[in-house]
Amino acid sequence: MNKRLMIICLVISVGVIFALFASFGVWKSKTSIQPHVTPCRSGQHFAIDYYREENHICHDGLVTPIDPKTFSNTEPATDFALDKEHVYYLGTTTAIDRSSFEIVEFHSYDRESPLVKDKNHVYIAFNDVNPPFGEIDVIKDADPKTFVALVGYGEEDGYAKDATHVWHVGTLVVGADAPSFHLVKLGGDIDAEDAQNTYWSGKRVGSHLTNLHTVQKIP
Repeated sequence: MNKRLMIICLVISVGVIFALFASFGVWKSKTSIQPHVTPCRSGQHFAIDYYREENHICHDGLVTPIDPKTFSNTEPATDFALDKEHVYYLGTTTAIDRSSFEIVEFHSYDRESPLVKDKNHVYIAFNDVNPPFGEIDVIKDADPKTFVALVGYGEEDGYAKDATHVWHVGTLVVGADAPSFHLVKLGGDIDAEDAQNTYWSGKRVGSHLTNLHTVQKIP
């Protein structure tokens, strides 16, 4: 009786182990599948890195899930694309809300890596040239309703703010006073100020200088 019970337990154990390995193999195969691997033939150029080929839209040489009948490029042209239901980035479907999608501004560092927003979040996008490659990150605590880009003339680009926070290239500028924060064109090592401090490339570099307001404030 004990021998029979041992055999039964052994069979059950082997079955469980086999099932675990099988499920692991399925999981591995599913996660290793790349979403868009069908190659495109050379076709008509339609937009930045997007082009129409027969009955589909291609990006970077691969077929995308974009609906060709309702496809549109963003204005100005970016690595984002739209159809009637979805927002795409680098040819891949995103979770960004289509109905409220909006281009906020480009970074001077790379015009293909814009700030965008929808009714839920503000996002910073990284193209396939700049790391982290091909990612879209939510800018934490950014309010889409009040979020704006602050546009300068070179080094000053990359700043943005909402009603209560300031960011530089998606990174929070700790301690900056959003209501009074603005860009300045001075040359040297200052590109922005608020009521109390001066900044360069998103870093606080000193306390407020009383003569800054007389030197090329950028609205």
